[in-house]
Amino acid sequence: MAAGRDEVVGRKAELSVLQSFLEDLLSGPAALVVAGEAGVGKTTLWRDGLRTARERGYRVLACQPVESEAKLSFAALGDLFGAVVEEASASLPGPRLVL
Repeated sequence: MAAGRDEVVGRKAELSVLQSFLEDLLSGPAALVVAGEAGVGKTTLWRDGLRTARERGYRVLACQPVESEAKLSFAALGDLFGAVVEEASASLPGPRLVL
């Protein structure tokens, strides 16, 4: 890792899974779930995966809602799509009236 970056220590197997996941994205859509007990390092792995994906040139949309938003089903969508909504909406068809 470059100087000044946080290095993930002791997670060789998990980092390998992240690397494989990013390589497999070339073959089509995929999803990766990072799960575990509180405090085991999920956020650290998630952030490292985001950083690595961005370094590889992937477009990364990410948000990290707080616990108080957990019951608000769509609260994070504004954060997730806010930066790309204008670009994405330009390619969508306009509203249609269906009778």
